Amino acid sequence: MRRRLITGLTIAALATAGCSGVGGGGSDGPVEITFSHWALTAPPFDSFTDVMDQFNASQDAYIVKPENIPYKNYHRTVYTQAGAGEGPTMISVDSSELAQAVDSGLAEDITADIKLPAGLSQYEQSLDVDGSRHAVTFTRHPYAMLVNTAMLDEIGADIPETFEEFTQIAEKWTDAPDTYGFAFRHTTADTNGWWLDLSNWIHGSGGYWSDESGPTLDTPEVAEGISRMKTFLDEGTIPEGTDAPTYRRLFWEGKIPILFESLAFAGIFAAQSEDLAKSIEVRKEPFPDNSYVSSNNPVFVNASASDEEKKGAVEFLNYMLSDDVQQEMVDNLAGSLVSSDLEFSEATFENNPWLRGWEAENSGLDFTPPGVGAEFQRFREAILDQMERIFADEVSVEEGLAQAQKDAEETLK
Repeated sequence: MRRRLITGLTIAALATAGCSGVGGGGSDGPVEITFSHWALTAPPFDSFTDVMDQFNASQDAYIVKPENIPYKNYHRTVYTQAGAGEGPTMISVDSSELAQAVDSGLAEDITADIKLPAGLSQYEQSLDVDGSRHAVTFTRHPYAMLVNTAMLDEIGADIPETFEEFTQIAEKWTDAPDTYGFAFRHTTADTNGWWLDLSNWIHGSGGYWSDESGPTLDTPEVAEGISRMKTFLDEGTIPEGTDAPTYRRLFWEGKIPILFESLAFAGIFAAQSEDLAKSIEVRKEPFPDNSYVSSNNPVFVNASASDEEKKGAVEFLNYMLSDDVQQEMVDNLAGSLVSSDLEFSEATFENNPWLRGWEAENSGLDFTPPGVGAEFQRFREAILDQMERIFADEVSVEEGLAQAQKDAEETLK
């Protein structure tokens, strides 16, 4: 049984305990506000501190500082802090955690004060719920196909454009346990990662976990996505039981030719290897459907912050959402996208040539299913319980999905 992050009831109870608000600043100087995330000290997110510095230099009423908190237990940490009337002023979270913060009163309503840019992404538009807004987009991380072209050259293969071509390359490069053709997460040791990868394959087959009317698991499209994924495991084309850090290292070492990863990882890999920087390319994934998963990170204002801190937080978020800063973030975050649908600049392409292959279609689907809201953790748990059984050959794909449909419906009652 997977442990739930923290229940809405617990958060609500904690919220009633906080009364002092988030500390920061004094009457004799600028008010200090903080922005939390789990990767503000690592490329490419460390460049976001430049935006903070520019904001600080542009006015003298507020000073925004980064607050980097390790991803392990990140959400539990910041929600517990916020529920106790403490914590960062602005809290960036996984999209799946936002509804819980809103429902528990941890996220401030910023509808009247936020100034949104033009050309909003599909995800940014979804943050407007019935005319109310409690968050804006910090970053979006669409999934793409990352290819080591040097490895493809060794077998005389071109970058695959179809799923069949991709499968053939993966089979040719598999010589376990030395090399594999591909890799993905498929165990509960990385629940979030496995869900992302499952979602990606399902969307690529035209399937969805749910729509606004309820779960949509027991469909041919979802079954096709799961069956395709399972075939790679059954045939030994991927390293069984390997976690993401391990198979990412194998890709970096030239032992896996292709990965489906968030776009920003291309820059991270290139920074780790001069040879890979010359051979890595990015393309859309070779699935039949053009849809792909996107891991999105909204940011909300801590409702327990003082009025002055909330005012400063909104001022900073509006600064972040301004057209020039949005373009700066797109150019500097090496593949991470923002609130607006903007194009990469020529300077960015010169520094990150692999991004030229990215087709920036606005068809990325958030990995949080529609209509699930604050019940996401339970919804995901019910489905992954059946995915474990399917991948362990305890039940067929069709049987597992039929049961997952029933279990998911039960969680949303």
